[in-house]
Amino acid sequence: MSLGGGASTTLQNAVAAAWENGGPNGSVLVAAAGNDGNSTVNYPAGYAQVVSVAATDHNDAKASFSNTNADVEVAAPGVSVLSTRHPRRPVRRAVRHLDGHAARIRRRRSAVSAAGRDPSFGFGRVNLCKAAGGAC
Repeated sequence: MSLGGGASTTLQNAVAAAWENGGPNGSVLVAAAGNDGNSTVNYPAGYAQVVSVAATDHNDAKASFSNTNADVEVAAPGVSVLSTRHPRRPVRRAVRHLDGHAARIRRRRSAVSAAGRDPSFGFGRVNLCKAAGGAC
């Protein structure tokens, strides 16, 4: 989900319904941690059922605009990533980069990380080559 803002009952109910009705194997819900460059928790990323994704730059460093907080679960490339978008709407590219590969990532450990979790990268930056079972 490339959206973010404050918490609301309506949004929380929609996320819960999507999670619960996602089929026999459940749903993988993914949302941007935020593009404010601060530590604010944005929603829907802040809900327990949603994977909160921070953005990295071309050096695998935290993107300057990406939010960082204790809710971030994973990071993905988010700078200069080619993507489709509406010309007047900002794009949370890290989410677009990750959501197409979420099923593979869900089945394998596919993040590049030191042990543990931190507010900038969560459990690490996704490694789509590793998720696909190959080397790039």
